[in-house]
Amino acid sequence: MSPADSAGLDWPGRYAETPRAPILDHVLEWVRRGLYPPPEMLIVLLEQHDVYLEARGRLTLEDVFYGPAAKRAGNYAARRDKEAQRRDMIAEFDALVRKGNAKTMAAELVMETHGIDRYANDFLKDLSRWRRRLCDGK
Repeated sequence: MSPADSAGLDWPGRYAETPRAPILDHVLEWVRRGLYPPPEMLIVLLEQHDVYLEARGRLTLEDVFYGPAAKRAGNYAARRDKEAQRRDMIAEFDALVRKGNAKTMAAELVMETHGIDRYANDFLKDLSRWRRRLCDGK
């Protein structure tokens, strides 16, 4: 088994399964784990950099590597942070429910932890919607 296989970073299989994740994220994940990214990934990065240079200022690096900022959703870093916060809240909620808390009580505890001032039932609907979106990849 190669180091990449044991790290769960098989290429191109893993990238093909998660097309919405930018290639730069995949390359950085390899580097974070102390592994050298496959040449195919580096070639894609080079091609994206060439697109940036050929655009002669009409595109930003973020546009090229992460796509344009989504209206009302922010740039890639903001969207990624919001998604991580939502994943954390879902995980906290699930853990509280597994410990025997009622869903409404678990929702209130999560909202208190994150400084959210809403009705528990509305927050439960949000959690359900976030879970669907995260699972569907939208």
